[in-house]
Amino acid sequence: MRTVLRLLGTRYGAAVALVAVIALIVGIGKIVGGGRPLGTPPGVGTVADAPSATASEEADDGIGSPPAPPAPSTSPGAADPQTVAVNFARAWLNHTGVSAGQWLAALRPFATSALQGRLAGVDPETVPASKIAGSATATNRSESYVDINVPLDAGVLTLGLTGTGGRWLVDSVDWQRP
Repeated sequence: MRTVLRLLGTRYGAAVALVAVIALIVGIGKIVGGGRPLGTPPGVGTVADAPSATASEEADDGIGSPPAPPAPSTSPGAADPQTVAVNFARAWLNHTGVSAGQWLAALRPFATSALQGRLAGVDPETVPASKIAGSATATNRSESYVDINVPLDAGVLTLGLTGTGGRWLVDSVDWQRP
């Protein structure tokens, strides 16, 4: 034991111990994190590294992407999220010659009570657009939340819709100029 301790006390012994610790760390890293064979450039795998796709996975080309959230659900007879969003956008754009109360009353059937509270007192004349300029596009976030982008003549209106009680209501409004 004394001989081993005496050897570790020298600079050669310290170098050997350091190399052993590095080799141990690299070995653990390869075991835990996989790794590629020496001399293989980054991004190139071996045949063993190639993923095998099943029939259901072949259509999914999003490597490492999370699964798509389920489609939003509504009660029978209730309007889908895009219809609610477009109806809200039409009411939002109807801002010329109306009072704040009339404007908010037109938005009320399509908005959550929380959004109605945030829009109370807003001057409708400040709405920066006047007409819808394209088709609305949806991004499902979950079964009960959807983002809808509505292109307008002066930018894009992004509406966050939440599913409550089997029907869709706008809960957030965001505006982006082009």
